[in-house]
Amino acid sequence: MTGSAPAQLCPLRSTDAVAVVERGTDTLIGLVAVVRDEAHGTGALTAWLHQGWRGDAIMSRAATTVADAELAEGGLERIELAHRADSPTAGAVARAAGLRHEGTQRGRLRAGGRRLDVHRYGRLATDPLPEERVRPLPWASDARPWADR
Repeated sequence: MTGSAPAQLCPLRSTDAVAVVERGTDTLIGLVAVVRDEAHGTGALTAWLHQGWRGDAIMSRAATTVADAELAEGGLERIELAHRADSPTAGAVARAAGLRHEGTQRGRLRAGGRRLDVHRYGRLATDPLPEERVRPLPWASDARPWADR
């Protein structure tokens, strides 16, 4: 494969993604996405945050904002998140967004010659919100990824 190979980016119609940006500069510092399964009214939440921005609950707040909006405005009935058991921060983000631990898939993945467990979380639109909640992040505009559906 050479650098001159034709390539382009195109939107995934089944994915709602929002950038997490630094206020004032709009510099990209993270991303929250929900891969939608319209047939079942569910979505798989995924997220990443630049290493230099970790530790201030930014991703917990961003994931909470997106999960709340997808369930209240986006037409989904369930949000899910799965993560490797050796990534406890991902579990903290899931719990902050109101997702409940639903189980562990033992030996689900293989990495570095060993088997890894995966923790699974879920939240229904009808679930009560957690008593202790992080403050959602503000939206930069009224536009939402699902507005054109």
